[in-house]
Amino acid sequence: FVLLALVGLMLYVPFNGLRDMWYADEPDIAEVTQTMYTTGDWVSPRRVGTIWVDYPPMIYWTGLASAHALGGLSSFALRLPNALAAIALVLLTCWVGSRWFDPKTGLWAGFTLLTFQQFAQQTVGYRPDMQFSLAIAGGFLLWAAGSGERPRWYLRVGAFAAFGVAMLAKGPLGLLLPGLVLTLWHGTRREWRRLLELAPMALVSLAVYLPWFYACSRAMGSENILYELYAQNFARFFGADRGHGKPIYYYVANIWGDLIPWSLLLPFALWWIHRARLWRDRHVQLLLWWFGAFFVFLSMAATKRQLYLLPAYPAMALFLGIWIAAVLADGEPASGTPSQ
Repeated sequence: FVLLALVGLMLYVPFNGLRDMWYADEPDIAEVTQTMYTTGDWVSPRRVGTIWVDYPPMIYWTGLASAHALGGLSSFALRLPNALAAIALVLLTCWVGSRWFDPKTGLWAGFTLLTFQQFAQQTVGYRPDMQFSLAIAGGFLLWAAGSGERPRWYLRVGAFAAFGVAMLAKGPLGLLLPGLVLTLWHGTRREWRRLLELAPMALVSLAVYLPWFYACSRAMGSENILYELYAQNFARFFGADRGHGKPIYYYVANIWGDLIPWSLLLPFALWWIHRARLWRDRHVQLLLWWFGAFFVFLSMAATKRQLYLLPAYPAMALFLGIWIAAVLADGEPASGTPSQ
């Protein structure tokens, strides 16, 4: 943990302020944050005086908190929360690998995630996807811990609270996509009690998200925010009127560059996991659904960007960590006997 934290801090923190805000996204998000900073209105996102709710408030709030803590707005202050979120996601991935498999798996999973090319690129940017990814990963960890051999309701509630934070980072997909993953996981395992809990637990996520949504709709008008909610989420899935329209094979073609320098090893890792029958392990099953559901769902969407797949990166890093640890241990499965 100390090693990964130090490497992450050295790689991603000192250089965050060496460039200004770059198109796309960063200048728009920074203008909203600047308006909130000068007006003191943390509820209503406005850009050059007009309504602008392309993103929910989490990216603005973290930038504002950092700016106030560091004494003013700057590119370094605005990007710092994303760098810290990235390091936290790396450490969380390491912890998951160590807890679910073994410490070597955790170390390699954290290191591969830390050094994915696209992950590094998003770490030093001012966009909501890194914080979105951290909230989703934290939710999956809490849910898996709370629904295992020693079920604990407070962990499961905490998981859906984390998905509510993901909604504050990037909208309804923060609940819909994790809900899809957990539905597939429990459904294929025939864990009906946990499956039936998912819909009521969604109320926890809504309880986290809706206070801001209600306050923003009162300040800006419900019609405006409902339209933007539809346009930024559902309309983007079915059409590419706002740009970024890509073919269905977009992620298949681009994932190899995004995961450099580890991308060519991913097929070997997945094949080894299949051959070692680790897919019988409940945690490996969760990772497979985590990666697979995100990949297929996002491939079906009309609007695609490389950074949209970022929340699935921890699952891919854990696949690589399992395989690399096994190779270094002369091919022994990292998790021992797969759990049923």
